[in-house]
Order: sequence, then C-alpha cells, then structure tokens
Amino acid sequence: MHQLRICNGTSADIEYVYREFRDIYKLINSSNFPDEDDVFLYHIQAYTELGYNYREISELKRLVKRKDPTQRIAFIKDFSRELNQSYKAIDAFLNDNQEIVCYLKDLQKFKFAFAYPFIIKAYKFFKDDTLKLKKFLKYLEKIVFVHNITFTRADIRSRLNEFLGFGSDIDVDDFFFKIFNKLSGESYWKDSSIRNVLSGPMYNDLARYILKRYEIYLRKNSSEGYIEDLVCRMDIYKGSEEERTGWWLEHIAPQTENTGENSGYEEYDSDFIDNYLHSIGNLLLTSAEHNIVLGNERFPVKLSSYRNSSMFHHREVEQFVRDNRWTREAIRRRRDKIIEFVINTWGLEQNLKKFQDFKR
Repeated sequence: MHQLRICNGTSADIEYVYREFRDIYKLINSSNFPDEDDVFLYHIQAYTELGYNYREISELKRLVKRKDPTQRIAFIKDFSRELNQSYKAIDAFLNDNQEIVCYLKDLQKFKFAFAYPFIIKAYKFFKDDTLKLKKFLKYLEKIVFVHNITFTRADIRSRLNEFLGFGSDIDVDDFFFKIFNKLSGESYWKDSSIRNVLSGPMYNDLARYILKRYEIYLRKNSSEGYIEDLVCRMDIYKGSEEERTGWWLEHIAPQTENTGENSGYEEYDSDFIDNYLHSIGNLLLTSAEHNIVLGNERFPVKLSSYRNSSMFHHREVEQFVRDNRWTREAIRRRRDKIIEFVINTWGLEQNLKKFQDFKR
C-alpha cells in the first residue's frame, strides 16, 4: 500500500491490492500454512528474477524502483495478484491427498523449503492437467529425498536457481532430465553417496520414510496388497511411548543385548554395535504397541510375531533368516535389498538411465 501511494496509485488501485491481501489472510487464518513470511519468500523466489538469491525486502524495493515509473503500479498489482495465486497454490498442495503429494508432505520434516517455489509454479501451471502435475511432483520428490538422504551441506539452491524460470509449456521429462543430470554430476547427489549413507547407521527419521515406502512397494507387488490405509498416514514421525501411539522404529536385534541362552542373536561386539545394530537392515517400522511388547525378546519370539503381522516388510524378515537366527549376514542381505529399492526409486543416476532407455 505504501508503494502504491508513493507511486500515486488511485483508490481503485489500492482497493484492488486490498482485495488480493484480504483473500490471502482468509487462507492464512483457515489453513495450516507455513509461516506467511516464508510463503512471501517462496513467491519471490518463484516469480522474480532474484530467484533463490533473494535475501531481504530491500532487494524487492530496488526491483520496483528499477521499473519505469509508468509501470510500477501495474507491477505492484500483478505482484499482489500472483502472491494471492501462490497462497492458493500452497493451499491446493496442503489439501491434496494424491499419493505423491502425501509423500512430499512426509518430507516436509526435512530440508524442504527449496522445493516450495517449484510446487507453487506447478500447481499454478498444471492444476488442470493432473497427469502433468503428478509427473512433475514425482520427479521433485526424488530430488528432495536425495538431497536429504545424502546429508550434504552443499547448496542445492545455487544449482537449481537456473531452473526456477520454467513456464507452463515445459516438457516435464526433459526439464527434470536436465536437473538430474546437473545434480548427479556432483558427488553430493550421486547414487554412490546414497549407498554409502545407507550402508552405515540409519536409526533416524529418514529410515521411517524409507521403510514406509518399502512397505508400500511390497504391497503393490503383492496380489493382496492394500496401500490406501498407509499412503497418507502422517504419523510416522509422531507418537507417544506412554500413550502407545504413532509409528516407531523397531530394532530386530534389540538395542539392549539379550544375553539369555538361545537368544537367536549374535554377540554384541564392537563390530556388531558399530556396523549392524542401527543398520536399516535391522530396522522395522511398527506400532508403538508392537515395539513395546516385543522389546528385548528372543529372536524366535519376534520372528513368530513378524510371520503373523499385517505389515509386509515384517513378514519378509523370514526370507533372510538361517537356522532361526538373526545374524550379521541376515542384516547385511536385508540392508542390501533395501538399498537397491532406494536406488531404483530415487537414485538420480538410475533414473537418468531409465529415462534414456525410455527415449531409445
């Protein structure tokens, strides 16, 4: 409003901007929005030449001042209208329950802010083309996952900045082929970096996401698979041990060594503790109730429970067992299978190969 008055905007101009911001605050007050300052930032990153280089409001003011005086009022009105559209795009994203959107929402817990400018533009441009929107979000989810699983401090924004100017006419496959090619050209986001991380301890929240997706993958590849009850469950990072709610990571070989006779586990020497105990091959996603009940039980007791579980990745544990014991070899073989699932699902280099094979 202040800039409009400086530029001698009419009462009609002021009323126009007022209506746009009135709609924005209706959305803010009615939805579980990100912080409004953050949305303002995502909008500027998506729709101005500043992109991810935007840091403070003075930069936007300078952008306005560089405009011809006759164009400033139009710029302010357009900016207000587009800002309103950005809020509506985020509202559409937050209220979208298609499968890929639920996965992206799971990843909001991690380094996710860089994805919002792409999400805003995708929902604006492709809201009437559900197949194109779905494909765009599938590719974007892979980038978000890979950036987080590699635990890199590399500045992904500086690599993606050149791509923020995309329009509604893009070929989604070609667009993300270029992004994947750029990112996978650096060690931070290579498939080998993913393998290295997953070969070590993985007792963290990303393991929860991987195991949720792995469970869905197993169900989809089974004639009895049913995924609708699992896809949009948003409690994989929440839970109270006292209330026995939410989902938890269970260690198959328990964190506290069972030293009883015929426990079914190997001795917890330094090698086992450092390289196997917290391996993703030794972890399951389970209910708090299940986790508390089984706790430190002998492996044969746990295995009997897994056989009767409704969770497919629980039942699958038996495939890695030899002589009714849970060993380093079993953990390693299960870990390697999950790593291959992760690389095939998210690996940028692997997805580039798939894209190239498809184009041939």
